[in-house]
Amino acid sequence: MRRIECYDISHIQGTDTVASMVVFAEGRPKKSDYRKFKINYVTDETGTPDDFLAMREVIYRRYKNQEKNSDGNSDSPAENSKEDLSFGSVPDLIIIDGGKGQLSSAVKVLEDLDVKDQNIIGLAKRLEEVYLPGESMPHNIPKTSSGLRLLQRIRDEAHRFAVTYHKDLRSKRTLTSELSDIEGIGDKTVQKLLTKFGSVENIKDMLKNSYEQIESEAGKKTAERLRKHFEDL
Repeated sequence: MRRIECYDISHIQGTDTVASMVVFAEGRPKKSDYRKFKINYVTDETGTPDDFLAMREVIYRRYKNQEKNSDGNSDSPAENSKEDLSFGSVPDLIIIDGGKGQLSSAVKVLEDLDVKDQNIIGLAKRLEEVYLPGESMPHNIPKTSSGLRLLQRIRDEAHRFAVTYHKDLRSKRTLTSELSDIEGIGDKTVQKLLTKFGSVENIKDMLKNSYEQIESEAGKKTAERLRKHFEDL
C-alpha cells in the first residue's frame, strides 16, 4: 500500500490528552506528513476520560474536509497549520491503535462524514489482533508475517509520537505552573521568561551567577521577585 495513516491517543488519567497521526509511504515513515492534535473533548457524561470520544474527535478533525482537502482548498485542523498538504492525500489504509471499540468510533465518524470506501482496521495491542469494520471477532495474522510486522511498526511509531507530544505538553505546563505561582508574575511574563531563558533551571542559574543580566532582560521588579521566590524555597 502506498500511504498508510495510523492514529493513537495518549494521556495520563485524562490530562493533557493528545493524538498522533503518523504516515508511512511505500513502507517507510514520511515524517513530513506526521501530525499531532490537542484533544478537546475527552470525558463522557460522568466525567470519566473517554478514549473513544478522543478518537472520534481526531478522526473528525482529520477527515471533516476530505473532499475539499483532496482539491487542496481547505484549511487543516492540525496543530500550528492553516493549510495542510498532508491532509490533501487520501490514505490507502487507516490503522486505529486499539480494538473493536476504538475502530467503531472511527468508522462511525467516517460514515457521518460520508467518507466512503475507506480501508480501515483496528490493531489491538494485547494479542496483536486485527479488527475489521462490521465484524465482531478479530482476525489473527501469523506472528511471522511481514505484513503484521509492518502494522506493528507503524502502530508503535504512532504510539511513540503521541507519547512524546504528551510529555512535551506536560513538561511545558509544569514549568509554566512553577513560575506562575510567583506573586506578581503573570502568564505573559512567564511566557517571555521561558522564551528568553529557555527553562526554570536556566533562570535559577542566572539568578546566582548573572543577576545583572536577569535585571537587564526581565526588569528589576521581576528579577527581584524571582530572586526572592527561589531564595525562600
